[in-house]
Amino acid sequence: MKEKLFEPLKSAVALIADDDGSFRREMAVILELFFRKVIQVTNGLEALEFFEKYPIDVLFLDYNMPKLNGYETAAKIRLQSRLIPIIFMSGNLEESKFINIIKTKPEYFLKKPFYQKDIFEIMSHLKDLLRERQENILLPINDEYSYDMLKK
Repeated sequence: MKEKLFEPLKSAVALIADDDGSFRREMAVILELFFRKVIQVTNGLEALEFFEKYPIDVLFLDYNMPKLNGYETAAKIRLQSRLIPIIFMSGNLEESKFINIIKTKPEYFLKKPFYQKDIFEIMSHLKDLLRERQENILLPINDEYSYDMLKK
């Protein structure tokens, strides 16, 4: 049942960026239940490099990371794609950092620790969002070809 419910995510690639190795690995195991592929990186700079080289469909970013924090990473990614879903994950944040997050227009903010119901809520939203965007971004050129507005 769960497989059918989240089927649209099965063709998507997720990237998780978090410098906490044990959290990142545990989160990747969870995300692998939903996504075709999950890429793990340890900082914002690596996340940006992967995003620029490979087709990533969803980003899960920690705020506090070395090299580039989550806000800096999301801001740079937003210059290239306004549509990619970004989910921030973090524990306690100062108000100024939370305001920075809002500026990048994320889909969600997950406050650590979070629970199974939070994951299911996000995945349900992402499933609908990706399906809707997929339907709206393919512009038919002719009977055989279409233009994908999300591709770089």
